[in-house]
Amino acid sequence: MNKVLTLERLKEMSQEEIINAYRNGYVLEGIERAGCSSCERTNKESMSNKHPISSLVTCTKTSGVVGNVVTLKSTPTTGTAPYTVKFWKDTTLLTTFTNVPENTLKTYNYTLVAADIGSRIFKVDIADSCASTAKTCAEQCTVTVTAACVTPVCNFILE
Repeated sequence: MNKVLTLERLKEMSQEEIINAYRNGYVLEGIERAGCSSCERTNKESMSNKHPISSLVTCTKTSGVVGNVVTLKSTPTTGTAPYTVKFWKDTTLLTTFTNVPENTLKTYNYTLVAADIGSRIFKVDIADSCASTAKTCAEQCTVTVTAACVTPVCNFILE
């Protein structure tokens, strides 16, 4: 039986507390699972009528400069494998991974360029393979990109 966490309590928690709650098996109160009841599941522990907290996003990078690398990572779980994982920058599709097994980390590295200066949204879209209707989730983070400033060389000479 999963432990239930209220949305009010979740709003008061730090990111570290949320991660620990997920690791300890907590689920969000009153949010029905979007999975499909007709699908066979091999991971009995992932069967629940609630969404696991693992669906929450972690944005560890909120700013960057031109030339920095932004790493997008996703590990789809609790749906019906295999999954399709798509990484986006704003409305541009960066890459697609298909036939991703349950609990498999997918990673994509993107180097920030001058055209990215400003506020950019990096996003993951995941679709499972539920036979009746594929279930999806999407999460995103905003990164503020600035120009790479280089310290000038003075070339000062005193004769």
